[in-house]
Amino acid sequence: MFRYALTGKEQFVKLGEEMAVVGAISTSSGCEWVHVEVQIEVSDEAKGALIPALTIQPLVENAVKHGANAKAQGGHVRVHATVEGRRLHVTVEDDGPGFAADADKGDGHRLET
Repeated sequence: MFRYALTGKEQFVKLGEEMAVVGAISTSSGCEWVHVEVQIEVSDEAKGALIPALTIQPLVENAVKHGANAKAQGGHVRVHATVEGRRLHVTVEDDGPGFAADADKGDGHRLET
């Protein structure tokens, strides 16, 4: 992961490259992700889309740490990416316990662009 972050001189990377890093992290031993199944579904067209480096990985990490990993038996994280027209659509979902009913809606629980 650090090698990916430090050796990349490009500000933008292909989505497929970032997903390869996410996949490698999700299968490494000793990682907090080992009790979480990470499912990555990226269309061929989406794999070639350029994104800012280290955009998706932190979203997946948060879904693991604060979502799926919060379940005692482990959980699931799904990354889905497609291209529709000129737009790249990326969804990161987890099956964790969710937010408390009284959670403040203005404290950063969602990322929209």
